[in-house]
Amino acid sequence: MGINYLKCTFYLIISLSLLFFIFYVLSYFKTFSNSYLKAGPTEVNLLVLWDNREYKEIIDYAENGLKENKFDFNLNLLLGFSYFYYSLMLNDSYLKNQFLDNSIERLRFLMSINDDVPMNSLYYILGKAYSHKGEYYSDLSVKYLSKALYSSSFDFMSVKEDIFEYLGYSYQILKDYNSSLKFFEKAYKENKSDLVLWSLAYVNYKTGNIDKSVEYINKFLQEENKSLKNEKSDDNLMQKVYLLYGDIYLEREAYEDALNCYDKVLKINSLNPNVYVKIGDIYRKRDKDYPKARKYWREALSINPYLEEARERLKISLEDF
Repeated sequence: MGINYLKCTFYLIISLSLLFFIFYVLSYFKTFSNSYLKAGPTEVNLLVLWDNREYKEIIDYAENGLKENKFDFNLNLLLGFSYFYYSLMLNDSYLKNQFLDNSIERLRFLMSINDDVPMNSLYYILGKAYSHKGEYYSDLSVKYLSKALYSSSFDFMSVKEDIFEYLGYSYQILKDYNSSLKFFEKAYKENKSDLVLWSLAYVNYKTGNIDKSVEYINKFLQEENKSLKNEKSDDNLMQKVYLLYGDIYLEREAYEDALNCYDKVLKINSLNPNVYVKIGDIYRKRDKDYPKARKYWREALSINPYLEEARERLKISLEDF
């Protein structure tokens, strides 16, 4: 009797919590959509544009709307978000960076004029924007993504796997490999993508867990073999995987296996200078064939005169060029 009563009470609480969450989400979107309907003599439903990923149209509308009220929170927020997502659609690096800067500027402006509004979604996009700005902004990416993740109101299930991946990558850039590993492992539970598998292989390697790194490399290659032709991983990622695998074999003095991996990299990209450095290392360590080793190091240097690993082996400074 007591157990049944507890079960009924538990299920009732869960049901009420779920109903409250659904009501909250619906209320939010209703309020959100009603905030942006009028655009002069016409009517614009920005949520429809958002659902259709028409970010440039949203940007044009929001920029025009802010001329009348530059402190409109909702328009500023939507504009900052749209700048960010539109930047991801651009191939031109200059324009991409410009829209990322616009997104960061807009979102930071909102932070400066609002200290009593929940900022979790703002922190989330701001952290991602800093991540896409590059390695010199990784600390800011970690700062704002962490604020978003640990906010009491951050409960967007569809983006949690995404935020774990971004945090893992940002910590990796900062060379905090233990923190990076923690977040990539969380990301892997939600999304076993080829990029997450590669990241786990790399970060485990950097933390000295070589066997675990090999395990993830093999998982990556197994998934790659099962994939259809149009679902194959991009060539850049494949190069990284085989180069890492080759390095592991080289460290274990399994030279033939290492050469096999490096050969696969060259079949993808014959101008990868790092591979020529490694092949030269094999001829030096295994065969004591220094002329042949130097030949490969020089090949690496001819591809990239600034490659430090090749210059160190050849005892060549930049002034020699």
